[in-house]
Amino acid sequence: MRKLPIRVASMLGFGLLILCFQNCSDMVVQDGVMYQASLAEYEAAADKEYLPALLTTSSLSFWSKPSDVNYVNKSSVLSDSFSFVAALSRSARGVVMSVNSGTGLEEGRITVTDSTITAARYIDANNYSYIEVPLPSSGEQMVIGASFAQTAGDGDVTLMINGILQISTRLKVGVPGDFSYVLKSLTTAPSTGTVSEYVVYNTPLNATQLNVMSRYIASAESIQNVVYDPVLMNGDGSGASTTTEDPLFVAAKTIIDNKCIVCHVPNSNGGDLTNLTSAKAVSRGWVVAGNPASSKLYYRLQGSSGSGTKDMPQAGSITATEVQAIADWISNIK
Repeated sequence: MRKLPIRVASMLGFGLLILCFQNCSDMVVQDGVMYQASLAEYEAAADKEYLPALLTTSSLSFWSKPSDVNYVNKSSVLSDSFSFVAALSRSARGVVMSVNSGTGLEEGRITVTDSTITAARYIDANNYSYIEVPLPSSGEQMVIGASFAQTAGDGDVTLMINGILQISTRLKVGVPGDFSYVLKSLTTAPSTGTVSEYVVYNTPLNATQLNVMSRYIASAESIQNVVYDPVLMNGDGSGASTTTEDPLFVAAKTIIDNKCIVCHVPNSNGGDLTNLTSAKAVSRGWVVAGNPASSKLYYRLQGSSGSGTKDMPQAGSITATEVQAIADWISNIK
């Protein structure tokens, strides 16, 4: 009879342990639900604030739709800064979009190769700044947004791919200078592939405006996986972080956004990698802080170390440098 209280106590303790784990799991799920709800609120607020003006503003210079290629066509415009958003096939190559006052003269240009997308801001052929990022590894179509400021310097080129602001080092050749207020025209001539829809503004759009139009065009073109980027939640529309972000995470997230989220979307069997943060990666078990070899998000990659199947990304490829960048980020998580 004396053993009964011990057994009851043991059973109660085991039950409390199970309840604790259940509650912890519920808290993680609740946190994820609240985070997604917050994202949806910010996305809706951005659309409400910016979309009506973006569709009707006098700064609209060109808008080519599949149903009306000359929906807006001003032939050429006087401008010292400009932006554009374009839906194009992932097979498009070459200079896919250009606004310029002559080839290579005061030009904003998007160039796509088999591995990269480059947004370049030319004063002339010897003086320009640019941002270069990996080409998304899968998906038949993509949406690219870019903004080119009048004044040369940090932030004179903004690049967005599938709604994600590209956080990348600004590079330069020669001495990039300021744009002048001169007549500029539009060229859309990829060497292969197609540009199915584009819109051009004779003013620089901020990152939130680029995102709003990227998602709007994606919806019109039925292009999947063009998302609201959580870095835009800081409230000023620029996408600039109000805190210092880990540069290793920024580099890894850019790779993951371009290589992985075409498949790893909300409600997918493989896990939702959109709007990734280090905290989310750890809490959902994709990453073991400080240990890439034990982190599923790393060891499933082609060319990674550690045990397990190495078949990601299934719809494309990833370079050794990109794999190492993800390992460096995970190693740095405390």
